[in-house]
Amino acid sequence: MTGHVLAFTGTALVAVYVLDAEGAELRLAETVRSAGRSYALPAHYPVSGRSPVADAFRAGHPLWLTPTELAAYGPAGPTTPETPTTPGVSLGALPLGGDGKGLGCLVVVDDAPGGIDADRRGFIELYAHHVAAGVEAAGPQALTQPKPELGPTLDRLRVGSFALLLDNGRMTADTQVLELFGIPGEGFDGRVETLLAVTVPDDVPALMTALEPDLLTFGTAQLEFRIRRPNGELRWLGLRARVETGADGTPRRMLGVVAETSYLRPSADEVSLVQRLSAALAGATTVRDVGRAVVGALRDPLGAGRVAVAELQADQLVVAVLTPAEPTAWPEVWRATWRSEWPEPPSHALPSLAEALRGRQISIWPEGADLEPGLAGIGPGGLAVLPLPADGRIVGVCLIGWERRHEFGPEERSLLTATAGLVGQALVRAHALDAEHELATMLQRSLLPRKLPELPGGVAVTRYLPATMGLEVGGDWYDVIPLPDGHVALVIGDVQGHSAAAATIMGQMRTAIRAYAVEGHPPDVVVAHANRLLVGMETDLFATCCYADLDMEEGEAWFVRAGHIQPLLRLPDGTTQELDVEGGP
Repeated sequence: MTGHVLAFTGTALVAVYVLDAEGAELRLAETVRSAGRSYALPAHYPVSGRSPVADAFRAGHPLWLTPTELAAYGPAGPTTPETPTTPGVSLGALPLGGDGKGLGCLVVVDDAPGGIDADRRGFIELYAHHVAAGVEAAGPQALTQPKPELGPTLDRLRVGSFALLLDNGRMTADTQVLELFGIPGEGFDGRVETLLAVTVPDDVPALMTALEPDLLTFGTAQLEFRIRRPNGELRWLGLRARVETGADGTPRRMLGVVAETSYLRPSADEVSLVQRLSAALAGATTVRDVGRAVVGALRDPLGAGRVAVAELQADQLVVAVLTPAEPTAWPEVWRATWRSEWPEPPSHALPSLAEALRGRQISIWPEGADLEPGLAGIGPGGLAVLPLPADGRIVGVCLIGWERRHEFGPEERSLLTATAGLVGQALVRAHALDAEHELATMLQRSLLPRKLPELPGGVAVTRYLPATMGLEVGGDWYDVIPLPDGHVALVIGDVQGHSAAAATIMGQMRTAIRAYAVEGHPPDVVVAHANRLLVGMETDLFATCCYADLDMEEGEAWFVRAGHIQPLLRLPDGTTQELDVEGGP
């Protein structure tokens, strides 16, 4: 694979520099050089200093230098043991990561007295986009560790190039492109249709937009698509292409680079894990529910020793759930703030965590990383910090720590990225549900009887257990109303729905029935008046009710049932029987 990297770029040396955690230096992470060449590059470049790598990184666009231009930089360029600044060598420095990400730089060096030619520059610039995707998936912090855990980005990247002539639609492609598509070299006829034939049908329209001359748009094309190889294997490929124009501005040809991106995609097991987490979060109605769903979905499948989910409130981490729940299992800064059920450590006590939250990017530290004790103790074998985004801000953080050495892979990073987005949105949703649930609960409690009246010849007993979960607060109500002449009215009802609106209607219905009953109306009139009131509210909700007028002296009862379930009669021996009362289903 090393030979392929050099063959593709057509250079003597390819190197990747990544930005360190402090943003002060670009550190050499990977180098691939041809056999017999002793070129060497500095181990690091200060971002603020003057060097080809730092200048290209700060400018945000490629810097191509001829030997003469490179010599002006002095020892900042490639060297050999014999020559501090190697003559006759050209260099290209290409920043990695767009949209202000600033991941690092790709550097190529070649024996090219006249500079690296335009065609190679075009292909290398497209190649840099694929390298950037690999670096981002691997995590720049991991690549700069003394023992990188994620594997060389350059060696993993399988990439090829093609050129498409736009006047006749003919394509030339190198052997690596054909191998990626599963097409024998001798079987390629130079037609775009041959590539489209092995592309998954759902992805053909997007690929045609990028490659078909009639549909071509000016600028750079970028997309991922799937192909089906002859052996039935499904493979993800990434395309980066650029249109070149002639002197008159007419599109002349397209230069493109194709790379395999399957390694950036989560596996079937990881997709299943995300789906299970998504399903669990869909049913989470409180912040505590969200935390439990995350722990349940991630801890065992990832083999993690510790997991914590916390909200971010100002400078404070408000823990929703962590496991294990014993204070002795967590570092001192966590134990010191364990004043209630969960600890609430300030984020400024964990500088690396605070920096990760400010950067809004997932941070992964392998075994032996230089971290403060409050984080190192969570994951001595590896630690992942997931800022949880929602609505354009960071609402919380999830920490996943491994006790033993953990091998991080790019697929796992993709999994964690997907997880962070799901959990962040779930936290925001749970906050809203918590607030509405608290409001509805307070409203419901305020509208139900605070205490039951004393009754002549009997004792009223109630037990109120709404058959609801999470947010759902029902419109169920009951009342015990003393009436003249030794009578008492027992009322039970239910308003459709589980919301603050249902609780409000419930309160109005309870008040109305009590008022009509106290006025001395018979049971059927009380319920009829309440029904007219409900109709007059112009609400879409309906209500059911069962009204019983008990004569405590004679032991007789009159029932009116309006759509409610049948009442139950409890006998002296403790058994019950259902009464058959007309009135609704």
